[in-house]
Amino acid sequence: MPRHKYRFRMYQTLAAEAPAVLDEARKAAQEIGLDVPASPAKRSGEDLPGEKALDHIREVVKGSYGGDYDCCVAGTPSSALWMTCQAAFAGGHSGPAPQILLPRCLAPRQKGLMAPGAVIPPKYEHLRGPGDYPIPKTRAGFDVVVVPLQGAVYGNHGVSNSPVSLLASVNPEASLEVLAASAEVHAPYLCGIYSQGSSTPGCGFGRVDDQGVDVLHKGIGDLAAEFDVPHVTDQTYALPFLSGSEAEPGTSVTVYGHRAMDGLGLIIGTEDLVTPILKGITANRGEPTKQPGLRALQDLVTDLAGDPDRYTRSVSRLYDTVTEELGHLAPEFKKALRVGKNSASLSVEINYEDTWGDEMGFPIFTVEDSRNGANLLEAGIAAMGISTMSVLEASIVMHLPDPGQGRFQFDEERAGLELKGLVRLLEIIGKRAGYLD
Repeated sequence: MPRHKYRFRMYQTLAAEAPAVLDEARKAAQEIGLDVPASPAKRSGEDLPGEKALDHIREVVKGSYGGDYDCCVAGTPSSALWMTCQAAFAGGHSGPAPQILLPRCLAPRQKGLMAPGAVIPPKYEHLRGPGDYPIPKTRAGFDVVVVPLQGAVYGNHGVSNSPVSLLASVNPEASLEVLAASAEVHAPYLCGIYSQGSSTPGCGFGRVDDQGVDVLHKGIGDLAAEFDVPHVTDQTYALPFLSGSEAEPGTSVTVYGHRAMDGLGLIIGTEDLVTPILKGITANRGEPTKQPGLRALQDLVTDLAGDPDRYTRSVSRLYDTVTEELGHLAPEFKKALRVGKNSASLSVEINYEDTWGDEMGFPIFTVEDSRNGANLLEAGIAAMGISTMSVLEASIVMHLPDPGQGRFQFDEERAGLELKGLVRLLEIIGKRAGYLD
């Protein structure tokens, strides 16, 4: 019976017992009659702060995803995403490239292009939203080929008349064909695929196969496997263990950064990709075991892996309440809404892209509007004291509230009141815009 379940535990034990091993070896050498050199000074075997917490998180990840997976903790979700892209796509290179042609990764044009830390080619620089973006364009070490998704609508909206990505009607099969064609074109330089992961229509997902895996996301993973390149998934708004196995959609490495993680970023992926990231953090930014909040993350990860159903049940109850309260809207408006739950982000999305057809629909405010304070939907939510909702283009996202210590339990009374407020706000804006009578 093996003494250890995971390889890293075996090597940790050997490292801790190295003085005893060497002492035993020297005694054996003396018994044999070898000329034994003097013993060097012994190193302190004291644990680093947080080392036990990080090791526990690694065990939880391996126990859930398999022994070939590992994890790493970074100071912020955006830095975690940046280091992951560097390791996966540029091999750690971050300076001026000696070659004329840089390696290239494919990135379907999703809302993830506007997320903090997202990889952005110069052509799509105007799609950035407010916030800190740690990826320098001239030092990325790789290029990004952005591929529009088929069925999506990329137009201009809002007070600022700026670009939006409306993805509710994305055709996954047709999109995968275009992505595959782009991969063929760039095959000699293809280094990977970057995509945003979500189960909601507003992010281009929504159609799942018989096993419940999103068709588009799984297809991207299959494409990455076909070209033998890594598939990096951005889940910097989500939690692990709530959306199935990492291996199902063919993801090589995923970056998580839900607000419950107290500002930390968690990288989960195959060992061959996580190991260089871990070494890079240790070499450039200090030991990951020194991250504040690591012990709280250990408790959260343990709870997520041990009882994911408690979280998904709360999301399902929130979904039922959302659909019930939206029933008070005008029938035509309600019919045009797509409501989807996203367990990984503990949220429910209300998507209203389908209000736009041949006629004017419900107003869509942009990231530029948010930056300029002109997003009336966002400002109205804040003015009404609604604290569990956020807005991104034609998506209104309602989150489970956190009553403390990352418990995220469903609060029926609060959800009902805030949804009633949202319905009234939609009616006010809809009438002012001329969408509702």
